[in-house]
Amino acid sequence: MKSAFITVVLLVAPAMLNAQIKPHCFAQPCSIKGDFDGDTKEDIADLVENSNKRGIRIKFGSGKQVIIGAGEKSIKGLTDLMWMNLWELHKGPIEKSTIKGSGKAPVAKGDTLKLSEEFATSGTLYWDGKEFKWYPQVGK
Repeated sequence: MKSAFITVVLLVAPAMLNAQIKPHCFAQPCSIKGDFDGDTKEDIADLVENSNKRGIRIKFGSGKQVIIGAGEKSIKGLTDLMWMNLWELHKGPIEKSTIKGSGKAPVAKGDTLKLSEEFATSGTLYWDGKEFKWYPQVGK
């Protein structure tokens, strides 16, 4: 009897690709609502964890989602937001950084998130129209 080998190709829905990512409230509040992409639809940013790496999941009003950190998306080399213990919604222009040579403050398409480590440096997470970017700042 001849044996046959069958190759099976499994297509996974995008939501299943990040099945390991779970909610993890490592700072308060656990989630923040805003309009991060400037489309006037409410978006939600949730704190998450994946394999002991912390991050933020942004769910856009359109249904699209982006993971920052949590071992997934690196922003300026950050794949783990373990250091972050404060975060808040910021509306309006991004404040100019006090870090020498940081250049002028970028223009965000919507609301931004200020991420901080208490008594240390901080930065602003913002949507530039295509992706999230990081602008380093100092202080809380």
